[in-house]
Amino acid sequence: MQKSNKKIFKEYLKEIWKNKLSFVKTLKPIGKEKEVFLNMSIFNEIPDDIIAYKKWFLLKIEKKKKWLKKVKQKLYDEKKLDWLHIKIIKNEIEYNEYVLDFLKKTYDIEANKINKKYKIEKNDINYDKYNVKFFWVDKSRIDKFDLDATSIHAKIDDRYVEKKELVKLINFSKKICPEIDFIFWDYINQAQDGWIVKIPNDSSYSIRSIITLFFHETTHAFRYINWKINLWFNYSFSDKAELEEWIALYNEYKYWKKIIDWLEYVPYYDMAFKAILEDISEEEKKEKIYQILKFKWFTKEKSDQYYYRFYRFSELWSTKLFLKDLIYTKSYEFVKNLIKSDKSNYEKILSWRIWTYEINNNLISKNNNLDSKKYFESMLKKIKSIL
Repeated sequence: MQKSNKKIFKEYLKEIWKNKLSFVKTLKPIGKEKEVFLNMSIFNEIPDDIIAYKKWFLLKIEKKKKWLKKVKQKLYDEKKLDWLHIKIIKNEIEYNEYVLDFLKKTYDIEANKINKKYKIEKNDINYDKYNVKFFWVDKSRIDKFDLDATSIHAKIDDRYVEKKELVKLINFSKKICPEIDFIFWDYINQAQDGWIVKIPNDSSYSIRSIITLFFHETTHAFRYINWKINLWFNYSFSDKAELEEWIALYNEYKYWKKIIDWLEYVPYYDMAFKAILEDISEEEKKEKIYQILKFKWFTKEKSDQYYYRFYRFSELWSTKLFLKDLIYTKSYEFVKNLIKSDKSNYEKILSWRIWTYEINNNLISKNNNLDSKKYFESMLKKIKSIL
């Protein structure tokens, strides 16, 4: 890429970055029973006036849509980029237009969850249209998997590590890779934000959660750090979500089979969604889902919270569902095949926040990547030594 072309490409992406709206954020449990989750893609807090907030939110969306339209028109008018980079910019704009439309259409659904008096005007959303666009999945995928939890050939490893042992592992991790940091927070789930890995603030941790922490969440962190090293400015491509989870899950399974007695990937969430679609009572659905998710070392409380999480952007107890969680199964299949076909794809995937289009066109060098394999092998030995 010529320097001038590179500079123009960067300017376009910066304009798009200003008008992005993230639509898959942490869900915040609200209410006495904590059975409803505040969708922080739309609400940071419960608004005092939910109707006035809607007007503000929709106005915000329309302004961003107009801005993106101007950027697209500018792209065609100026004609300063080659076809490859025009295609990438066009894809970024169109993806973000889909996100804005989806947030606009689902506002009433999320508002109703936090205020039952707020009525949903209509729900004629074609969820699978968005599921395919955002995550390359649709409801037909659910039918491929057996619902019977007894088909999960897995052992529940009931060993736990005390918090002080986890702190030792964190300190060891920082010696190997000081670029990755860890903090404890008050949510039930692990998460990654940039170079920081967030950990539930508990007194003890299952072996499964330890494995996820040091091989799944840190993979996200490596992708972030490598992206900052390899790319010349702050940008995260819109359709990177699939590959983000896919490579993290690949590493998680690769290393946990070296630590505990575990077989191949189990489609937990696909099975859970299939239970949601059954014509049975809510309590029966919750129990079926728990019988599945307990093999992920979920407590009944955490399983119940995930039950409500599965209705993100969907009406509670509806069969029209936002299927973000189905990317996990497809991920493991896809990344295994991608790496099997070309081993160099592993470092390409780790190099920055990209999707296969960028991989196939070799847009970014992988030569500056941190040595994640050395990190994982070192953590593997250390974790095995404390078990």
